[in-house]
Amino acid sequence: MKHVFRWFLPFWKLRRKGMGILLLITTLAIATKTVYPYIFKFVIDHLTRDIHYDNILTWVWIILGVGLVREITQWLLPATRYFMNMGIGMDIRLNYFHEIMNKDYTFFARHRTGDLTTRLTDDIDGDLKIAWYAASGILRPVEAFLTLGFSIALMLSLNWRLTLIAVAPLPVIIWVIAKTEHIQQRAYSLRQKKTSETVDVLESAFSGIRIVVGYVAEKAQGKIFRRVMKERVRAEEKVVLIRSFLESLGAM
Repeated sequence: MKHVFRWFLPFWKLRRKGMGILLLITTLAIATKTVYPYIFKFVIDHLTRDIHYDNILTWVWIILGVGLVREITQWLLPATRYFMNMGIGMDIRLNYFHEIMNKDYTFFARHRTGDLTTRLTDDIDGDLKIAWYAASGILRPVEAFLTLGFSIALMLSLNWRLTLIAVAPLPVIIWVIAKTEHIQQRAYSLRQKKTSETVDVLESAFSGIRIVVGYVAEKAQGKIFRRVMKERVRAEEKVVLIRSFLESLGAM
């Protein structure tokens, strides 16, 4: 994990202001989303007792203010994450594009054009890939920690016994996710391999289209492409199955 953070660190430094703003918006979004129902409970509990009309307007403004902040942050959060993902993804792509341009011919003999194209496109901008982890992904644990912290604090203030019952499954969920990490790794690695193979086949076919047509090899090329696509579909389905299982487990 440390080497992952060290790898991302130079790109975070380039976008440190944006990352700071994103962290602030995340904290505000979680805090307002968590405290909003608690404010309603507090107001309703007091309305069932002696009503002080002088305080009603104050509480109306408090509810309105917190609700407004909550809606604004809930709208800003995904938008800010998206722009940070795109910005860091661009920084990563430009950095490694310049590195590739400085390589000698032996590098390009070892790595095919399709594979390099995949590394600079799908590996960075694809679903749950490097650019996503650079901003959205790295803040998901922070968001989960803040949500859990705020929620448990409020629940403990209401009833500590029910809180203990509610959080009892958490160790089991964490253990299952940790134990399935190697399965996830294999599935994602296989998907990356099949993505590279798909781009390689397409790049080879298009760059050598005159040879394919000249030797009437369209059917053979189509057969190769269909085989690669079937393997990729199976790899994608496996990733979706694992993600669905883990997300369902987390929702429980």
